[in-house]
Amino acid sequence: MNTWILQGNPRKFDVDKYLRRQADIFWIVGNTKMQKSIQKDDTVFIWRSDGAIRGSGGIVAKGLIVDTPKLMYDDAVELWKTNEGKVTQNRVKVHLKDVRLTLEEGMLLKANLENDSELSKLWILKWRSSILYKVLPKHSLLIEKLWKAFYVQTQPKFLSTGTIESIEKDHKKWTREQTIVAFNLYCKIPFNLVNSRHPVIIKVAGIIGRSVNSLKMKIGNFGSFDPELKKRGIVGLSNTSKLDEQIWKEFNNNWEELAFESEQIVSDLEGKTISDGLDIRLVSEIPEGIDNERLIKTRVNQSFFRQAVLSAYNYSCCITGIDVPELLIASHIVPWSKNKKDRLNPRNGLCLNALHDRAFDVGILTIMPDFKIRVSKRAIVKSHPSIENWILSFDGKKIKTPERFVPSAEFLEYHNKEVFLS
Repeated sequence: MNTWILQGNPRKFDVDKYLRRQADIFWIVGNTKMQKSIQKDDTVFIWRSDGAIRGSGGIVAKGLIVDTPKLMYDDAVELWKTNEGKVTQNRVKVHLKDVRLTLEEGMLLKANLENDSELSKLWILKWRSSILYKVLPKHSLLIEKLWKAFYVQTQPKFLSTGTIESIEKDHKKWTREQTIVAFNLYCKIPFNLVNSRHPVIIKVAGIIGRSVNSLKMKIGNFGSFDPELKKRGIVGLSNTSKLDEQIWKEFNNNWEELAFESEQIVSDLEGKTISDGLDIRLVSEIPEGIDNERLIKTRVNQSFFRQAVLSAYNYSCCITGIDVPELLIASHIVPWSKNKKDRLNPRNGLCLNALHDRAFDVGILTIMPDFKIRVSKRAIVKSHPSIENWILSFDGKKIKTPERFVPSAEFLEYHNKEVFLS
């Protein structure tokens, strides 16, 4: 008997929904000579390609060939995002024995295969544009071994980016603490920079006892809940868990406590005090008479706020595009002292250079709910070339909105009415 890999692209077809809804599926195999070698009872592994999320591809199901390929219409036309499903094509019937669409269920990530000296030679890793791949017997045995290694009857498992010998590391369920740390990184690392080579992801993965790829995927999970990413056509991973959603909601309902808790967890795991290495370029407005413990918590939270806001704007001023970190401020829309609940909410922040931060703070300029800049004519009586170039010239122009944590209209309206010198 032979072993085959059948590939599906989630950009073109809703692979997950199809595999979830029925045990017997019909998969396109094309018109290649190879499909003539497909026989009843051959083993099949279903490969879901990366789609929009790099590094998320891999083996998500296993089954057996029920019948040889035949020319037929698609039985799931409604799941196609292109017109391919409307065309009569050679399809093979497969009976699914095991479906694992998520990390928790034990899917085999592409990274698991790439990091094995033998499995890295699979044709699908070298030539990724095909639908049907024949697997060599020795590779079939290794895939089976990995597939069985990730199978658990009573609890889900997570995957390592390593070889067969190194998979034990991620066989435990994600804890609340680990998930909070992952969300902390989601807030602080620009979404387009989240990858397995990012030094912070590599460092933190070691600290919390997860593999690098597993942490990267967990960060990607949170993108699934972010409405601003969806508006831009950027979708996070679909392998979210109830715990992921719970942490997302907890953070969004209580930034004050969760931000500090996430920083405390990392510090505890590193064996450091939480005040070590604090970013000194913080927002001000710390009340006088505050005790040392509260002062540390305030500064830790302000550091989190700064990193979350600057990261959302890819470390560039939303008015001028200046991208020198030393000149950038995480500006509060509603002042720190006026709204305790949302003082750490990144949607209450703007990334501004030092000059425009001050102008925004004193009401010389504001940002309207449509993200247009409005300059106070009352505040600027006498014009100067520098004022014209750096303040007045931006009147009526739109800011560059962030990739996530877009400023809340409610907060902007507050600034328009209560701070702006109209």
